[in-house]
Amino acid sequence: MSNDVDILENEIREKYPKVLDILLRDHTTRKNIFWATDNYLILKDFNEGMGPYTIFNIYSITMQSDFIKNERIDISYLPVGLYFIQIGNYTEKFIVVR
Repeated sequence: MSNDVDILENEIREKYPKVLDILLRDHTTRKNIFWATDNYLILKDFNEGMGPYTIFNIYSITMQSDFIKNERIDISYLPVGLYFIQIGNYTEKFIVVR
């Protein structure tokens, strides 16, 4: 039996404006962690602009390379694992869990 959980980010942000900033921060580097769903990597509050990006795995194999068209990147095809996204000179990690 599967129990799906739907977390409504906007409702959380309305009730507790600072909680997502705290929860979505890498406590080692103090950088924000990208918000992700099963199918999308969300680039909310990302200020590097709309440009090219590359997603690669821990073996430096490029998994996807394209231009940012909006604040969502489809990651539904990625298997479970640790990945990195590089946008310009900025690189950040994200984890795919299903």
